[in-house]
Amino acid sequence: MRGYGFVAFACVAAIVVARGGGAQEAKRDSAAADARTRLGTVSVTAGRGTATVGSTAALVVPLDSLHLSASAPLDRALREIPFLLTRINSRGEAELSVRGSDSRQAAVLFDGLPLSIGWDHRSDASVFPTTGVGSVVVVRGLSSLLQGPNAIGGVIDLGLSSYRGAQTDAGQVGLRLGGDQVGARAVQGDVTRPLSFERGRLTLRAGGGYRDVPAVALSHGVSDQYTLDRDERANSDVRQRDGFVSARYQTVGGAWIGASYSGYSLERGVMPELHIAAPRFWRYPEQTRSLALVTMGTGRRHTAMGSGDAELVVGTNRSYTSIESFSTAAYDSIVGTETGDERTTTARLTADHSLGRGEVRTAVTLATVDYDEGLNGAVPNIYRQKLWSSALEVEQPLVGTLRLTGGVALDASTTPRTAGRESLGRLSEWGGRLGLSTLAFGDRWRLHASLNRRARFAALRELYSGALNRFQPNPTLRPEVLVGGEVGATLLASGWQLQGVVFRHGLSDAIVRTTLPNRRFYRVNRDEIRSTGLELLGGWSRRGLQLSADALVQRVRIADPAVSGTERKPENQPDLRLGTDLSFPVAGFRLSANVDHAGRQYCVNPDTGQNQAIARQTWTGAGIERGFAIARGGVFSRLTTSLAIDNLTDAPVFDQCGLPQAGRTIRFGVAVR
Repeated sequence: MRGYGFVAFACVAAIVVARGGGAQEAKRDSAAADARTRLGTVSVTAGRGTATVGSTAALVVPLDSLHLSASAPLDRALREIPFLLTRINSRGEAELSVRGSDSRQAAVLFDGLPLSIGWDHRSDASVFPTTGVGSVVVVRGLSSLLQGPNAIGGVIDLGLSSYRGAQTDAGQVGLRLGGDQVGARAVQGDVTRPLSFERGRLTLRAGGGYRDVPAVALSHGVSDQYTLDRDERANSDVRQRDGFVSARYQTVGGAWIGASYSGYSLERGVMPELHIAAPRFWRYPEQTRSLALVTMGTGRRHTAMGSGDAELVVGTNRSYTSIESFSTAAYDSIVGTETGDERTTTARLTADHSLGRGEVRTAVTLATVDYDEGLNGAVPNIYRQKLWSSALEVEQPLVGTLRLTGGVALDASTTPRTAGRESLGRLSEWGGRLGLSTLAFGDRWRLHASLNRRARFAALRELYSGALNRFQPNPTLRPEVLVGGEVGATLLASGWQLQGVVFRHGLSDAIVRTTLPNRRFYRVNRDEIRSTGLELLGGWSRRGLQLSADALVQRVRIADPAVSGTERKPENQPDLRLGTDLSFPVAGFRLSANVDHAGRQYCVNPDTGQNQAIARQTWTGAGIERGFAIARGGVFSRLTTSLAIDNLTDAPVFDQCGLPQAGRTIRFGVAVR
């Protein structure tokens, strides 16, 4: 096993440094005491922010409250968030699912810029870095019509700093180091510098990260026929670099302007599926992405008819991906290549204004996706898709604390460049939503209900991509249409967090993958997907002890409405998900433990065409950390050391058929700030 020397050295170094600062150990403040809390704020309010608008349940999770290693990718954070199902697919990409949806139906925003608008209309969280990201807001339903086109299956909003970013009064410098027993090494750092002026404040931030993962640990309960080391998963290496810079200036009157630039580059392998005869033997020799955006806002201003504000986000999302396909698991003979050069430009203008005791909000979003697809060294296929959305919402108090929200939207899409294939022309669909919320039972509970309708347009990849000649294009795909609703209640009490939500979603004209007689894949509008479920969330804290638990019970079914008796279970949708986290202080240390459970789920085996079951799975984790005051008034004032064990029992846990999660992994971390 590689990497034990690095971990041992880091442990010794941390102990030496920690003992040096032990005499200055300070009492844990309230912020540090919450450092291992899995749940952040539970929000069900109709706030003015774009992340939570209308009567829809949401979670706000600070990243520093999660069990993450240095320079961890985003999918590691999303795995710890209740009700959000995250898995790695056969292409090595992270798939997200909320309430039975798939990754193309969930919107991912980064400082207000939609990452999920692009070639495939989804973002790969397994390679997106968390460096600099302060919090993640997860909305499980359709919280607002203002978030742009194709946002139908939940919203994941990542906050850096330039867009409505939190302001700080003092400069900060942070550094984190980490590793594991397999040999992974990671480092992450960031710096924040606020500058005050007579008429405003300028906040500058910068940071970067690096991770080198030679392999992922293999559970002893899993047999990998392609690996050369029985303790490591085959072709699971990753080497990644990332960085960001941002600036935000805010006047004393509330107006602001911000800008940020971030990016990453990496090379990695794709773990082959273990349950089929001919899996993908792929590698990504190069993947890069850069995000540049400018944001600005007027702040709240008085007008002749009341008050209002406006915000503008303009950004570009550029990425390059290179794929090499090999003939065998020796990865020494290339049989196919694919390259993708993607450029997405997005502009989003939002405005709101008082309307009596209520408020009216509007938004216009324009996006253009350009993609050059290269297959096996041939002349690239050039594609372009344009999407736009306009929406209007009204929030109005009715009686007492009862509030009504409602809105309408019109979305449209065109494909002016299709590499010589038939264009769809202009497609459009309407959307709408209605919501109610009120306080009850002595204002200790917030009750809410909402109903919505929204459409999703097929991505260029769904419409035209050959994907190394495994797909046959279908330019006649229609938009998917989701009609969904939820009712729920949230307890508003100090020391307690309780929330229960019942939901029902119905997706018509679902785009599904079929297999043609020539064994090529073909996407069609065919199915209806119905999902019904219950989400329960609870948290309790007292005297440093913190306990949280969540439960998802859902029933997701797929059927072809044109054929009776076709109802079946979907792929990769467990009917039960449970999670529990516990943390508590002991003798200056903080100990934590977690248990997670996933119910039975299914996949379609491409070799047999039949459903294959994944049995119920339970996995556990544990951790210990200690913080020390190391200096007063210096660059670094606090040091934290941590040791965590993921998959403590080394259980065989599968993301989907043939693709296991990592086996027992011992992670060590050191952080100073």
